[in-house]
Amino acid sequence: SSAASSTRSPCSALTGAPHGFVWNGSFSDLGTIGGPTSSAARINDDGLVVGQAGTATFRTHAVAWKDGEVIDLHFGDPNGTTLATSVNNRGDIVGSYFSGSTSSAVVWRR
Repeated sequence: SSAASSTRSPCSALTGAPHGFVWNGSFSDLGTIGGPTSSAARINDDGLVVGQAGTATFRTHAVAWKDGEVIDLHFGDPNGTTLATSVNNRGDIVGSYFSGSTSSAVVWRR
């Protein structure tokens, strides 16, 4: 069975930065969106993984990973923060958006 997690995987050993990964008999580093870190939160039965990743400008964006591709889910204020915290088997993703003193729950529908 596959599991999504975040830790200092063997794939991030060169940088020392934590990366999200999927375990399916071996580590598969999920990568980032230009920044040093990523974190996996959940995986659905279809293998869609959600979490967050750092950008090259050190912002945190909600992301989804599927079949080796990373999808940046961020929207709104470029200086804001988005987090993806869970995904169902339809592919709907839930998370949060933060910008200044504003915070909101978010649903990304597939």
